[in-house]
Amino acid sequence: MCGIAGFVSTISLPVKIALEALTKQLERGTDATGVMYLLNDNLFVIKSTQHPNTFYQEFKYNHSSNIVVAHNRKASNNDKSVNASHPFLSTDNVFALVHNGRLSEHKTIRFILELLEKPFESENDTEVITRLMELIYPNEEKIEQFVKLARPGVIVMLDIHKILWMIRSHNPLCACWNEPRTIFLFASTENALKHMKKQIEKLVGKQKWEKTHELKTETLATVIIADGKVVFDEKKFHKKSFWSSWMGPGMYGYGYTYRDCPYKANPALCPWKKYYKCSYVWAFCPYKN
Repeated sequence: MCGIAGFVSTISLPVKIALEALTKQLERGTDATGVMYLLNDNLFVIKSTQHPNTFYQEFKYNHSSNIVVAHNRKASNNDKSVNASHPFLSTDNVFALVHNGRLSEHKTIRFILELLEKPFESENDTEVITRLMELIYPNEEKIEQFVKLARPGVIVMLDIHKILWMIRSHNPLCACWNEPRTIFLFASTENALKHMKKQIEKLVGKQKWEKTHELKTETLATVIIADGKVVFDEKKFHKKSFWSSWMGPGMYGYGYTYRDCPYKANPALCPWKKYYKCSYVWAFCPYKN
């Protein structure tokens, strides 16, 4: 389980707005913190094994950007090094990405990628996703196919062409935007979204915000800035309701059942060891996020 927060804006906003939002979703991880953003057409990636509060307080760059993505990590393996922290940068420096979820077949995919001489610096499954993306980016059809097959959770990717890629198979990713669509916010939690709204309004004045939405499951959405607007396909988002907040899409239209659990076929892989013979509603699984 990790946390993601960021924004796309037609006007440059301080990078620290996204970093401060991470401090409002600490339950999603405190093992490492990182941020990626565009500045003068260059892709900046800064990360550390610091607690999000410390990273935010000691962030020394007074940078502003139109697109910022921040990440707080809850380590799912023993590798807690800086190399295993997010964001991960492609070897050609064309894109970087952050991830919230697990890639269950990452060891097999890593082995295949190593045969193709792809370099690795950590044991993190997100680095495997990054190296795999190098082979299929920017082919949207192949990326969508990967999401449906591997169900990696949430991936947010930023490239040097000023395109934000948002990919979701499961796990939360909330979003909201103002009218007339000059600011687009996204985060793993509504608390982080609310905090970014407040901080932005202190800088640019009161805004009219749409209700909180959520990226639909098994969906790829892109967000860009064009003609003085933030442009995206609203049909790829649905309004976040009480039921979707509580259970998520699935059972009876509201929540996942055990049949949707990614560990059902191989229960020995379930990190929550004592639920091998789980009959839980997936919405209540202690490890689902």
